[in-house]
Amino acid sequence: MRRRTTATILLAAALALAGCSNSSSGDSKPSRAPSVTPSAPASKSVADQIAACTDAIVAGKDDGDGAPECVDLSPDDYMDALQAANKKGRDALGKQLGDASALAGVSPECRTWIKAELLDSTEEIDATSGYEACGDLSDAELQAAIDAVEQQLAAESTTAP
Repeated sequence: MRRRTTATILLAAALALAGCSNSSSGDSKPSRAPSVTPSAPASKSVADQIAACTDAIVAGKDDGDGAPECVDLSPDDYMDALQAANKKGRDALGKQLGDASALAGVSPECRTWIKAELLDSTEEIDATSGYEACGDLSDAELQAAIDAVEQQLAAESTTAP
């Protein structure tokens, strides 16, 4: 009787183990997890997530609880995004300071004349009014002022809605 009970318990245990097995064909290879379907949206790479977080910080979206683009980043990746945003800010400030220094000795009348000439649709330059407004500038200073005003106009056109 004892043998019969032991055999029954072993048989039940073997059947239970066989019933819980992932393999239905009897081969000993473990089955693989199902692969992701092609219709599933692709997740962003870490570099893309850092770039999105950087852009959000630069745009000022990180007030309060932080930018939603930064939520899934590790602390190290978030630090990389902060450093990249800081660099973008320094670069923009340096550009603005360079533009400001190019315009430092330029009168408001000269800047207004340069802007009007750049926005004018004709091919002609009103040299008389330009000389009156900017006559005290050397050729190099005038060219630097023209370049600075062009950059300001380009910046204004990209930020305008």
